[in-house]
Amino acid sequence: MTQRPPFLDIGRRELIQAGILAGASAFLPWQVARADLPQVARNRTMILTWGGREGRWVDWDLWNPYAIGSNHQNGPNLIYEPLAYYSAFADKTYMWLAESYEFALDFINNFDEAAGFWTDNNGHEHGFVVELNLQSPSSSTFIEIPPTTFPGAIATQASDITNNDLVCGFWTDANNNNHGFFGFLGQTFLTFDVKINRMTATSTSPLGCNDEGEIVGSFTDPNGNVHGFIFVGKRFFQFDAPGSSQTPAFAVAGTIINGVNNRGDIVGFFSDGTNVNGFVNFALLSEQDEAQN
Repeated sequence: MTQRPPFLDIGRRELIQAGILAGASAFLPWQVARADLPQVARNRTMILTWGGREGRWVDWDLWNPYAIGSNHQNGPNLIYEPLAYYSAFADKTYMWLAESYEFALDFINNFDEAAGFWTDNNGHEHGFVVELNLQSPSSSTFIEIPPTTFPGAIATQASDITNNDLVCGFWTDANNNNHGFFGFLGQTFLTFDVKINRMTATSTSPLGCNDEGEIVGSFTDPNGNVHGFIFVGKRFFQFDAPGSSQTPAFAVAGTIINGVNNRGDIVGFFSDGTNVNGFVNFALLSEQDEAQN
């Protein structure tokens, strides 16, 4: 005869008593109910919420906001709590981790203009430039750069706008390949693909530009490898961060340059095959790079 486990050898009275005690604990103040939990500093804790997901998460690999499929709901909120929340309905910012903030004008041009994109119901991006009203963000003026601007485009993204109103970005064709564009706001945009050593990129994604007319970003070569590019002096130069790998890490492969200042310093990130790393490069183009063209 099989012996019953010890925890099953309880009577009806003991079972009812245990149930009553467990139910009563639900009415205790949370400070009492959680008195046995160790105290953890606020800056060492993270509170996560998922609307409609019941706490489940499957897109663990979408932590990188640049990853395809990542958006404000999927990916980034898996690893961080925001500094603040903005309510579009109340036109009000609610502080969370941060206690206060001020606008950092380094991320927009000197005339309070910024570039970006929005996504329609079909999942297609529409680039825009916004003239910010810092006192009342809801009163800001948006100038769209729609996909119809470029023949064959199904989506557009505006990446940057300089103090000279030079806008750079890219448009996407039906094959999901990107093509760069640049031009002055209100005028005709010119489209381009990276060309180096008689190689024409299959996909070109400009991500930053400066007042000197330099453009930076990433491109995909015919072999499917991702590299950074710098457009300066009417020529393209390839840039691969030291230690970069074409083996994806967190949906990032190769090198991506996403910013350039007026001195020509560049910033970006790259995959080393295991992790994603950021970089800053202050060096001028080497003679070897100049020999590419």
